[in-house]
Amino acid sequence: MATNNKETRIKVRGKFQLRHDLSKMRFEVERIKTFKTWRKKCPVTPGSLAEAGFRYVGIFDRVECFSCGGQIEGWKEGDIVAEVHKTMYPHCDMVKNQEKKNFTIERWNEMKESLKTDTSRTEADGQAVLCISKTHDLMTSKDYVDAYCGTSFTGKLTSAHAPLFDDELRREDTFRDWPDECKLSHSETKWLANAGFSFTGPGDRARCFYCNGGIENWEEDDEPWSEHARNFPKCEWLIEMKGKAFVDEVQDFFKKAKASEEAEKRESKQSPAVSTQSSPADHQKTPASEAGESEKDTKVSAKKLVEIMDSPTVKMILKSKFDAALVCRIIEEQLHETDLNFSTSDNFIKILEAAEQKNTANDKSLQSSASTIDTQTQRFANLEINSDSRQEESPKSGQKSFATAKS
Repeated sequence: MATNNKETRIKVRGKFQLRHDLSKMRFEVERIKTFKTWRKKCPVTPGSLAEAGFRYVGIFDRVECFSCGGQIEGWKEGDIVAEVHKTMYPHCDMVKNQEKKNFTIERWNEMKESLKTDTSRTEADGQAVLCISKTHDLMTSKDYVDAYCGTSFTGKLTSAHAPLFDDELRREDTFRDWPDECKLSHSETKWLANAGFSFTGPGDRARCFYCNGGIENWEEDDEPWSEHARNFPKCEWLIEMKGKAFVDEVQDFFKKAKASEEAEKRESKQSPAVSTQSSPADHQKTPASEAGESEKDTKVSAKKLVEIMDSPTVKMILKSKFDAALVCRIIEEQLHETDLNFSTSDNFIKILEAAEQKNTANDKSLQSSASTIDTQTQRFANLEINSDSRQEESPKSGQKSFATAKS
């Protein structure tokens, strides 16, 4: 099995924060709902965090205050949420009890109580009599936490591969024998359990209890939820816990990163080798000619390609008929030749259409020259393609998945 390659590994720690409707975060109830994947053994509870104004951003134990926007992580035993909030962000209106937009659970219950009606009718006037029921049990902060938080098996999904490990604490217990020589320290394996994994070995192999997808070669800065989504995007439990939008965001990021990496490799192969021997021409160039050639031969960085591929114009083009690899190649070529403006799509689409026509012509020429391929060889190629299509793609560079997920 291939080992990790640290030089080509893309680091994503902290990149994929959960997206919430921030206008709803002033409601304590809504803030509690964001803690769905909060780790069970975390020293501070979702209830105390939501009460202090925090929502969960979905990365380890990092939270964010809806009022001041301050983020806090690394919670320890004995921490008092309100005190830590006050120490780190003393000017926050929540800390000073001056946040008028904050809508507590107490106010929420009062509002619900006032809106409840009894639909019984009186025969005297034929009108519905509206009255407040006195028997309804109103929910507390703990009730909401119990209802909305926790990564243990919810019971809604019935196809878990290893239902014995549907409980997060039971999964965490499997990591007691985690090897000391692993790059990921034993203290960090709690986040693997939180993301659905239990330790199976050998080495640092861990599997999702639901989809049976396995990952190995973990590193110290890995983020288990994004690795789960990166390798096994069809896992139903993952989608139930984090939402399809999160999975799609992770997949989209790595597809673009892969296209950018392939563009860099093509560029590297196309670049001529630089001679180490000096010649009269090498050291007789004027500063002006050197500047001109430098500007012409500047390499397109992977970062710039990713930025352009992520622009609204290119996203719109990718949703149409154009292939992502073709779009990436044309962007790279155009940036070598001119400072192409990607804010409008008309000229760029014309270039893409011309490139597609050229590719079509080349394909026809190749098909004509390859007409002698026999039927048996073609049947073998089709079988190989069909076999590959049944396996889930794992666009992984470095860290390796060793089992495909259940669809």
